[in-house]
Amino acid sequence: MKSILFAFVLIPIASVSCPLEGYWKSNEEMTLESMKKAEGLTEPQLNLFSNNFFGKLYLKIECNKFVSVYEDWIETTEYTLISFNENEVVTKYFSDVEGEVEKTSKLEGKCYSMGVLNDKFKEYFCPIGESDFEAAIEESLNLKSLQESENESCKK
Repeated sequence: MKSILFAFVLIPIASVSCPLEGYWKSNEEMTLESMKKAEGLTEPQLNLFSNNFFGKLYLKIECNKFVSVYEDWIETTEYTLISFNENEVVTKYFSDVEGEVEKTSKLEGKCYSMGVLNDKFKEYFCPIGESDFEAAIEESLNLKSLQESENESCKK
């Protein structure tokens, strides 16, 4: 009985200190709906984002790092939680491409969103199970291995 009570006490504490902790996947449908309402997107941006770009990014968010999986790319990034409330979470991290990044995630029902292209539209992420995330990692590693094999074949 004590262990059950202990578990119930810890669950809210963990979710408060790690508000986005869990497994997430980009939601293509919700993101494209947001993009349709965006103003000022260029033709190249529309072409890139409209052609099966969203819906492929998987995230595993922990208290101080997140793991990103996108096709043949897997990356672990440490982050700092700047602030949070019931509506949004602000984090800061370093990206090789963008440098120091501060992002605001808006909580929307079971999902959350992040601004794209200086907040012209939102990319949505919705919760998934651990097994879905692990399958994405396995698929990513298989794809990367296949590409490396093809590159070796081309060198011969």
